[in-house]
Amino acid sequence: MYPSSLNFVICKKEAVVGTAETLSSNDFNIRIISPALTYNTEVDDEAAKYARGDHAEAESVYGARSGQITFDMRLAYGTSDIVEPETWRVLNACGLKSVTYGASGIALQPLKAGDESTLTVGFYQVSRDATPTAIKTILAGCMGNAIITCEGIGKPWLAKVTLTGKLVGTSTVANADIPYPIGMSQNHPEKFINNTIYVDGTATKVTKFSLDPGCAVTPVIDQSDPTGYSHYAITDRKPRFSIDPLIQAKTIDDPIGDVVAGCTGLFAIDRIVLRSPRYRVCIPRSQMLPPALAAREGLEGWAKNYKCLNNGVTGMLGDTGLPSECTFELLIGYHETGAAGSTGMYL
Repeated sequence: MYPSSLNFVICKKEAVVGTAETLSSNDFNIRIISPALTYNTEVDDEAAKYARGDHAEAESVYGARSGQITFDMRLAYGTSDIVEPETWRVLNACGLKSVTYGASGIALQPLKAGDESTLTVGFYQVSRDATPTAIKTILAGCMGNAIITCEGIGKPWLAKVTLTGKLVGTSTVANADIPYPIGMSQNHPEKFINNTIYVDGTATKVTKFSLDPGCAVTPVIDQSDPTGYSHYAITDRKPRFSIDPLIQAKTIDDPIGDVVAGCTGLFAIDRIVLRSPRYRVCIPRSQMLPPALAAREGLEGWAKNYKCLNNGVTGMLGDTGLPSECTFELLIGYHETGAAGSTGMYL
């Protein structure tokens, strides 16, 4: 038997986009929670029935094949302000490109330069017996999306990851060759205590938050590849930030007033900053979504939702310390920004 409680996942950055890497215990160093695998193949179902004088169907022809892996990761600190946590190689494959600020800090930004930073992902199903073996399923050319969230006060910061790639195949791994964890970080994850959130410069109390990069992935076709695909790439991005805040006085927070003002062309652009002891999130420009629009996007479970906008254009940047296309930044360490009134929020 292969119980799901014994499943594990290994992720490795690909040296050549779409070319599967060899996985080993040295790559088994990310704490992954609740992994799950699904797979799919395209079929010519419509052409599977031929004329034979009855209604019986015939076999379909399998075509291009792919797979999807989902899991959670707790977001922990690296060994220093300039050393990336191992989890970041997964976040790189979710459209978040690593940026270094000299010796002061490192950050993740959703940039088009990171649209093809692929992973090889191995999904292992370990048998339950005295000398276990494992079934290994390999996906290559993987890209996806990672929702950074915290589900309540005192809860850890999580990355809820979905990776999609081409389905290379499966194999049986002998007991002696089953990878085992090596060098996993023992650092505790960030948790939603001693965190602050500023919306347009106003401190806000919230029960939970979600930062969804909103990355959509599409396969790059390759008829010469046995799977039909070369790899997956990010082809669209719609980042959203959601919170459940406590209600405040109208003079402090007026969401209905923001909507009314937006209807007359005086739409409100909010700067949002979230910080924990180790991490900083900066959204230089955002716009609150009306409830009906948020519901259409599947965000009806949140009290307030914001569309993360581009950082503006040269001469009119929301934050002169960030690129024009940057809709948000996740920072470890220190980064002095150029936005007026940012002192004390993002340092």
